[in-house]
Amino acid sequence: MELKQIPAGWGVHKANCVQWIGPELQRILRLDGSLTDAVCRQRLIDLLMKETARLPEPLRLLYRIASGISSDERFLAERLLRAEPLFQRESKTLTRRLRRAEELMAAGIAARYPRPSGPYSDQGWHWEEYRADLDLGAPHPTVTMRRHIRALDDGQEVIREVFAVPRSAIGRTIGITALEGCTLTGVTQTSPSTWIATFQLDQALRVGHVTQTVVRVTFESLDCLRPYLVMAPLRPCSRYEVTVRVGRPSAAALIWTIDGATTTSLDDQHPAADASRPEPDSVHSATFTNLMNGLAYGLGWVWADPAS
Repeated sequence: MELKQIPAGWGVHKANCVQWIGPELQRILRLDGSLTDAVCRQRLIDLLMKETARLPEPLRLLYRIASGISSDERFLAERLLRAEPLFQRESKTLTRRLRRAEELMAAGIAARYPRPSGPYSDQGWHWEEYRADLDLGAPHPTVTMRRHIRALDDGQEVIREVFAVPRSAIGRTIGITALEGCTLTGVTQTSPSTWIATFQLDQALRVGHVTQTVVRVTFESLDCLRPYLVMAPLRPCSRYEVTVRVGRPSAAALIWTIDGATTTSLDDQHPAADASRPEPDSVHSATFTNLMNGLAYGLGWVWADPAS
């Protein structure tokens, strides 16, 4: 039980939170390498305060004291000893009641934060860093994606990702190639415009371990692309870098940064204030950190007139 290890030692005040917070709690708290120790600790305390509020008052007070939330003694034994007069019970009895509080909290957390399934779920991992490089000048446009995956569970061996083309490109196909860190084991078309790719990782992940995978997606033509390259994360992503190579002649008439837009607004084609006219063969990049789930980050453009 991951909650049992929290009161040990200095409780929630132990250093290096991500080293002792269990993988399931890390998933629930959305912890990753970009967060400071203070932020990780505060997220944990906020969760514990919310969950202990559901306990009977004696258990609520006991867990908050034992975990160090409301007591700053250095060791658990000292905190329980200090609590004996308050509860009029010896430390041994308080320890048994502490285990009962942890059991109730664990059951409640499991019910309120179930592990989702399917290609859009966390699947025991999230993006530590994601780089996407789009070449619009290639005979067949390509996107090369270099990703650092952080494991939230032990033993993760398979990841699944979703790829799509605009509805206007239905009937076209895409090519998916694993270049590094994984092997493509299957592609399932779930709709006329959407595919789910399954990748076998070169090695099983360990909690906290970060591994790199590189995947390339090839499209038949520019018609298969939307006029933007963005990430709208459904799982945490600490850092996203996007690069667009416009080719010669430039495939884009205008290009701009998309920084935290709603996905429903992406097709509105409203150039941002930093919109510029790209030179032939120019390369345009943008970097984003601590992306908010559900919002879009990347580069957008207006297609150039092929006759111009």
